[in-house]
Amino acid sequence: MSEGLQVQPSATYDIAPRPLSRLSYQIMGLNLIAVIILVAGVLYLDKYKKDLTAAETELLATEAQLYASVLSDNAITDTGIDIRKSEKIFETFGAQKIQRLRMFSPEGKLLLDTKTNDRLPQAPLSDAFPGLFGNILDVIFYSFTNILAVNFELPTYPLTQDDDMNSFPGVTDALDGNLTLSAWQSDEGGLLLATAAPVSKSGNVRAILYITRADTKIQHTFGLMRISIIQFFVGSLLITLLFSLYLSASIGHPLRKLASAAEAVRENKGGVDIIPDLSYRRDEIGELSLALREMAMTLQDRIESIEKFAADVSHELKNPLTSMRSAVETLEKVKREEDRQKLMSIIMHDLVRMDRLISDISRASRLDVELLRDVFAPVDLRQIILPLIDAYKKPFDRADRQEAPHNIVHEGLDKPVIVSGQSVRLSQVFQNLISNAMSFSPPGAIVRILVTQGNDFIKITIEDEGPGIPENRLEKIFERFYTERPQAEAFGSHSGLGLAIARQIVEAHDGSITAENISGAAGARFIVKLRKA
Repeated sequence: MSEGLQVQPSATYDIAPRPLSRLSYQIMGLNLIAVIILVAGVLYLDKYKKDLTAAETELLATEAQLYASVLSDNAITDTGIDIRKSEKIFETFGAQKIQRLRMFSPEGKLLLDTKTNDRLPQAPLSDAFPGLFGNILDVIFYSFTNILAVNFELPTYPLTQDDDMNSFPGVTDALDGNLTLSAWQSDEGGLLLATAAPVSKSGNVRAILYITRADTKIQHTFGLMRISIIQFFVGSLLITLLFSLYLSASIGHPLRKLASAAEAVRENKGGVDIIPDLSYRRDEIGELSLALREMAMTLQDRIESIEKFAADVSHELKNPLTSMRSAVETLEKVKREEDRQKLMSIIMHDLVRMDRLISDISRASRLDVELLRDVFAPVDLRQIILPLIDAYKKPFDRADRQEAPHNIVHEGLDKPVIVSGQSVRLSQVFQNLISNAMSFSPPGAIVRILVTQGNDFIKITIEDEGPGIPENRLEKIFERFYTERPQAEAFGSHSGLGLAIARQIVEAHDGSITAENISGAAGARFIVKLRKA
């Protein structure tokens, strides 16, 4: 690449290698959000604890009524309370639950107390993860679940004294024959249920049964559930991280390599070979890699074409300039007027030639950009070719012309010939081809235009009866500034850009243009293929 074509970057981008790309963080973040939402949703099941607590409380009330009935029937007499029978009944009841049973006399005296444990702490995570790791999880997890869990706003169980019956909640109401129920938060943070039931005999309250029970079904079940949730969360977290790292390696890393390669190409540190070929992936990354390679290749070809064009322009302009300089230097030394007029004629010819070259070069240099801006639409080639045929026929109908006119015949233009393109550009192509065919054909010769329609393409063939094209020049004639003109035509009448521009226009229309000699006869044949609309 030439130094003159380098573009200095206006900004640089941070594409240096990093342990994890920004895309990797986004992938992991999105995956973690799904896991966290799932775990939070499961933990939010604590809102159902209230319903379970109410159900458990109702069950305790039913059991308290049953216990009171058993005591009334077996331990309460008209004369008093049989403490020994009551103890046996308490032993039976207290052994079945994590609960504590007390019985008070109507006067407030504590008659019996099972003194059993009525507290059940939450199942700690350290049971599933022993050691320091389990203790750390206890702190982290319970801090986390305290935020998500439903707050029942339960009061702390009051400080009670065994010798003070009134310090136990609900006992006073039970003296009036009412069953009382209440739910409390224990000192350990668990749920504690309490009930006070009157033990009646012959319509009189003879004792108060007071039961406190830990939520054996609720708290323990939710504690075990928390352990399962944290185990699931840890496993999901590991899987998510591994999956995210895999996605990062398969997506983020290739993209970073492509970005680095594109940056290197932008800074002229390499060509298409520096861009990794990932087309084997057969996914969007592979398509991006292929597109970048094709873009770099097209850019490289375009730059090389521009450099070659600049060299050709320099060469073509030097020829008339050299001729003009020689004529001007000689003009000072020539004395005869006739010789001076010849030199002035040469200078004028070279000036006209230079003017034509500059005009054609200007059009050719703008053609790439103009073709990119052109909007293609359905075009009927009959509206292009038939007017050109009429335009070339009329000059030969003039009465003062001594040469026999050329005869242009056509076939296939009796029905619509619709292609996708830009009519002005296509008119430029066929004008050049028809003009060349006529200029190379001898007077009275026939120029044939044949149009055939295929499934996808339309082929337009233009034949002349001229001398033909040397076999080794069939492709070279489409190069810029190459000229192969009839002997009778003055040198410098053409710039040699016509066929090069024609091919450029046709290829921009996703078509092709080729040249060949007519087999078994004199003349050349140009074949243009354009895509049907």
